[in-house]
Amino acid sequence: MKKRIFSLLLCLVMMCTLVPIAAFAEETLKEEKLTDGVTKITESASNMLYNVDDGKALAITGTKENPITFTNCTFALSGKTMFINGTGVGYTGETTTKLGIGEYVTFENCTFTATNGERSSTSGNDACIQFFGPEIVVNGGSVTGTDWQGQFMGLYGSANVTFDGTAIQTTGNTGGWSYAMYGQSVLTLNDSSMTATGMKRAAGGGNVNAFYSGDARTGYDAIFVNNSTIDFRDNAGGGFAINNVNIHVTSDSHIIVCNNAGNACNSGYWFVDDSTIIMNGNRGHAMSLIGFEMEDSTVEILHNGYAGLYIQSKDSSFTNCDVDIRCNGEKLVSIKEPVYQPFCWQDVELPLRAGENELFVRLQDLGVRDTRNIFGLQLLGDYGDVRVSLPDAEHSLPLADAQRWLLSVTYENGALHSETPPPCPVETPAGVWNSGTAFPCTTGEALLRLSVTLQGQTIARELELPENAAPTVTRAASREEAVENTMAALLKKLDPARSQGNVNAILLHYYCGVQSEADLENLHGILHRIDIREDCADFLLAGVIRLVAGYKEKLPPEEMARIRETILNFRYWMEEDGADGMCFWSENHALLFHFCQLGAGYLFPEETFTRSGRTGREQYALAL
Repeated sequence: MKKRIFSLLLCLVMMCTLVPIAAFAEETLKEEKLTDGVTKITESASNMLYNVDDGKALAITGTKENPITFTNCTFALSGKTMFINGTGVGYTGETTTKLGIGEYVTFENCTFTATNGERSSTSGNDACIQFFGPEIVVNGGSVTGTDWQGQFMGLYGSANVTFDGTAIQTTGNTGGWSYAMYGQSVLTLNDSSMTATGMKRAAGGGNVNAFYSGDARTGYDAIFVNNSTIDFRDNAGGGFAINNVNIHVTSDSHIIVCNNAGNACNSGYWFVDDSTIIMNGNRGHAMSLIGFEMEDSTVEILHNGYAGLYIQSKDSSFTNCDVDIRCNGEKLVSIKEPVYQPFCWQDVELPLRAGENELFVRLQDLGVRDTRNIFGLQLLGDYGDVRVSLPDAEHSLPLADAQRWLLSVTYENGALHSETPPPCPVETPAGVWNSGTAFPCTTGEALLRLSVTLQGQTIARELELPENAAPTVTRAASREEAVENTMAALLKKLDPARSQGNVNAILLHYYCGVQSEADLENLHGILHRIDIREDCADFLLAGVIRLVAGYKEKLPPEEMARIRETILNFRYWMEEDGADGMCFWSENHALLFHFCQLGAGYLFPEETFTRSGRTGREQYALAL
């Protein structure tokens, strides 16, 4: 009995010593010698190296009856893409690639690398790596593209691809999407990462996005991100351009799209659960999308060039309103929380009956800029002969026709022009325009007002004539002299009655050396408007910063102290503390806020800014 126990222990010791040796033994890769042209593979393989260099392409496919698996293989891709038509692997039309993967293929711990390669056409069917059919699985391993010229990875047709524990990345991709989906393809990321950084535009080329999706089919579940990270940053284009498809982000996933030259996200319907979305510092919109449903998630959106969150509804949209909708007297929907931005939307089922229906919409303004209401209603599907008419059409239609005609009028060579004669008498500075498509109207005013009066209602339009607002200057011998002449002409043309509250008038007076106590009194009123952060305060602050930068030595110490207080207490972007009526959304405001932050930080680098807690040096760096 003792001998058997000893023998058993000896065997266990021997096994324990042998197992690590076997586990750490490296398998060497055997290179598959590929001939020029397209090589098609339909059988499984292990520990193989496929060197797909210039003049070569690879087409791989299994079948439902004979699925294939590649284990511990390396696919090294370089050179130009090639046509693989005729292999049974591909999409509609001509398919151009280095590696085309058909259907029922599994990759276990495989490595895909692409370097020094480029597309051979500008077709959307040209990409370095392409997937085409169902049941494609990549377990572990990595997919890496470095300085690829053109589209890097694409899913086409009915491709259904799952990456499980895979690291996917592109660096320096040029002139094409890093990742693209066409047809009705589906992508799933489980415990994986997908990154794109340093993307560039081709010479003379247009915008390139890190991820594109949407082609033959829309409104379907296209993208699934589970416990995975997608990170697109520092690219010359945008992040997601996923059109009208659904993306599901779950299980502590992270979507990071930062510091790109385009939109972080453009469209798509997002379902987000227990995940994090960060979209900061992009030159375009951050989250511009059809809609979203988010639960137990975190969203961070800071310092983007346009809208932080821009929602486009498939069904209806309401902005800046408290909304009620009734159809034939029946109350259908009520939104009691008016917002300025973003749009709100809600599905509505209209109980329409045959014949005429009355749709009553009540809009109540929120007290912020412009006081404009936007209401939209879209019918989904084909409902036959459904038409919309204005209330009291007999009286309202002539007014609508007159407004459309006024908007069509142009001014050129001392005359008003239109494509059709006026629908009714039109009042102009030169008299009444009754007929014809041209009407002489010489005026020296910068604004030309046209108006019509119908049924006791007056509709007017003002045409701007910038040539009448420009100062008259003489030719100059140098640029400096031209500037001096222009400034002198502007000063002569400046209307004192319109100088109050105008920071540019103060700047002009200081430039010309004719500043006075009146300018300081005017400045006090402007600083007050900046302090209360009324809408368009960014326009005023930009002028004040210019005043300090150019004429600090000419400002009394007490005025500089007052200006310093205003600048340090201003709110330079949406994430800073405070609530006010300022608009950050449009491109001109976004540019001005960043300029003000830059200029203020430059003027007061060591000071602390109240609403952000940052130093001026930090504000300056953030604005760049």
